[in-house]
Amino acid sequence: MTPERSATFAAKKTDKQQGNCFGTHKPGHLEKDCPKKATTSSQKQAIYTSRVRVDEDQEQQGGEHIQAGAPDNVKEDTAEKETSSRRGEPPGEDLSVRTGDGNVCAVEEWCFANAANVHIVSDRRYFTEYTPFGKDAEKVRGFKKQFAAAPAGLGTVEPVVERNGKKMTMNLLDAYHVPNYRNLLSHSQAEDQGYAVEYHGRSGQTKFELWREDELIMEVGRDQHGMYTFNAMNDFMLSKKPKSQPKNCPVKKSNPAKTPRANISAADGAADLQTWHERLGHLRPRFQKTMVDNGLVKGMMLRQRVHVDCEDCQLGKQRKPPAKKHTDRDISRKNEVIFADLLFPEQDEPVLVIVDCYTRFTTVYPLKTKNAPEANAEMIRYIEWVDRQHPTCKVKKVITDGVGEFENDEMKLWYQSKCIEFLSNPPRSSHLNPCERSHQTLVHMMKTMLIAAGFPPS
Repeated sequence: MTPERSATFAAKKTDKQQGNCFGTHKPGHLEKDCPKKATTSSQKQAIYTSRVRVDEDQEQQGGEHIQAGAPDNVKEDTAEKETSSRRGEPPGEDLSVRTGDGNVCAVEEWCFANAANVHIVSDRRYFTEYTPFGKDAEKVRGFKKQFAAAPAGLGTVEPVVERNGKKMTMNLLDAYHVPNYRNLLSHSQAEDQGYAVEYHGRSGQTKFELWREDELIMEVGRDQHGMYTFNAMNDFMLSKKPKSQPKNCPVKKSNPAKTPRANISAADGAADLQTWHERLGHLRPRFQKTMVDNGLVKGMMLRQRVHVDCEDCQLGKQRKPPAKKHTDRDISRKNEVIFADLLFPEQDEPVLVIVDCYTRFTTVYPLKTKNAPEANAEMIRYIEWVDRQHPTCKVKKVITDGVGEFENDEMKLWYQSKCIEFLSNPPRSSHLNPCERSHQTLVHMMKTMLIAAGFPPS
């Protein structure tokens, strides 16, 4: 073993003895809840972005423009490149993350996103009801940490669209305000809020229709980038008219091939540990962290790795505790408490088993039937016998199962005349009766003697 491995084993042994974390070698937490592990685990999570192919001339001409215009939090994941090189994959063509043409998208442009599960609005003026978020607000779910969109608030927006010269107002609830972002209208969230989305593709029209009850709100077709977008016509946008350009000034046309767009929408794969715990049938949190860290489930991401005690798991996974081998009954003498039960070694051939709880002395009476008169007579016979044998240690308490052959009016009156307390065990509590263990011993003895005599054991 190398000195490095020896030192590692020695450090782990010391951490185990002192209760320290194996990762940071500090007390106060375990390795599964290590904050250092929680920050580095996001490197293994998936990235929900679009990738476009970059030609060599385009890379030379527009590479600097892409890096200058992209936000700081949009960078190439170098860890992914290192992973592919370690796997021995052949180097392919250069793929870079492109989220737009470097400029902030127009305020009036909306993307009719069928892959988004939340409405995202970039301009505060769309909102009619608004609740700002604090600094510790949750990130919009679905992105890796480096690509997270930080929402500034949540509220209701009313984008206005024009159809056949008539202005139609939409009312979208629970929309996230994300400054400097693209406006996204979610299909699923719109349907949850009472709208209906229809797609016409087989007719060759390739368009979406948004309906509110029986009223058609708008029709959305594909633009030059292959995305379904529409423009809003709110008053705050119409108040600002663009400046007119000189007639002799040439208008620079953009090339769609060199300015691709990526529809980066919210996904439903990022959730906290408790949500994934419920989705996976209340699976153990340790297994969920292993699934995320090793990439066993595609699209599974964690916002945080802290798990609180699940009350449903406590109720649903609880088990009956094992019976105690030694029950403390506070018995100080023989014949103070006796137990009785019926044993059936063969069908319709009962045996009355009586056990003294203090000495474990066992007495067996074969019976012809399990009827109450015969069982009662043998019980009376045993109690009178032990009282004669030990006049100073008479029977004080009798405990049996709550069945008719033991619990009846005749025996209760007899117990009262002898000043004996009679008790019956509750249902499904056979472990409280020592006769049950004596049954097993007696059955094993009978089977052994039958086999030794050359007879079948049953």
